Amino acid sequence: MEGDIPVHFYNKFALFPLFKSISYGFTKDLYEKMQEDGVDMLMFESAVKVGSEGKQEFNPDTFRRSDDENDENNWKHDKDGNRIEMKPDIRNFHFNTYKQQYKFIRRQLNTDPNEEERMHIGTQMLKITLANLFKEAMYKTSRGEISGKELRDDIMECMKKLSDDGLRQLKEELFTNDKIDIKKLSMFLKHELTIRNADANTLEGLDVIGEGDDARFVTPLEAMSNIEWIESILISHINKQVIDINLPGNAFYQRSAFGIEGSPIRVISDDVYNNTKDTEGFKGMLNKAKK
Repeated sequence: MEGDIPVHFYNKFALFPLFKSISYGFTKDLYEKMQEDGVDMLMFESAVKVGSEGKQEFNPDTFRRSDDENDENNWKHDKDGNRIEMKPDIRNFHFNTYKQQYKFIRRQLNTDPNEEERMHIGTQMLKITLANLFKEAMYKTSRGEISGKELRDDIMECMKKLSDDGLRQLKEELFTNDKIDIKKLSMFLKHELTIRNADANTLEGLDVIGEGDDARFVTPLEAMSNIEWIESILISHINKQVIDINLPGNAFYQRSAFGIEGSPIRVISDDVYNNTKDTEGFKGMLNKAKK
């Protein structure tokens, strides 16, 4: 409600948690203003489909942060570099805030509920580590003390190499001579759709006719009745191969019941911990993953 007037709204977006330790530049300014104004969630224009209640532009470069007239960053300039006027004070800017009730939150897709007892730890531990790194702090490793920035850069470099390795595997799986191999793609899609109980018409439409450059699906993908489903399968597979981090650590599991049933369980041995708590250990895991 806006006063006595009901306001209909429809927002569609993904949420990303913002941590102070990983906020720099524009994101740092955004984080500080959200803290100052007591804003819990910030939506960009593309997220608001219906019900925008006064959008605002927030560009830190258009604001000044002090009243120092000698600081050129506090001034607007013409194309020749001459001062025009002082920028507005960022301390006087405030977000246009309003409340929405949690009971109206819905998932984008109707998916089956996750009722499994066990879930992959996956990259959660890595996210926690990166979120708590301080770039100025010094950390002990097997090659001596390095800064948090160096440690973060080492981890990101390892992740890039894993991504490159995933891309290579994806090309081997679906490509031939750097071109999509229709037969390979057909086998992949038919396998994925079969285990999802796709109907016979869909599977038959993925049969291949012709050879070499003339190979094609019986039914073109763009003419399939459930092309959105096929597209989601392909995107999910690409993300898993190229973006997700595939390491031996993905075999670890977490169970919410560990803390309340039975005796304490050692999930990870001291030897494994000692070998993975620094960058050398992380690279060691990377080498094992490649093998």
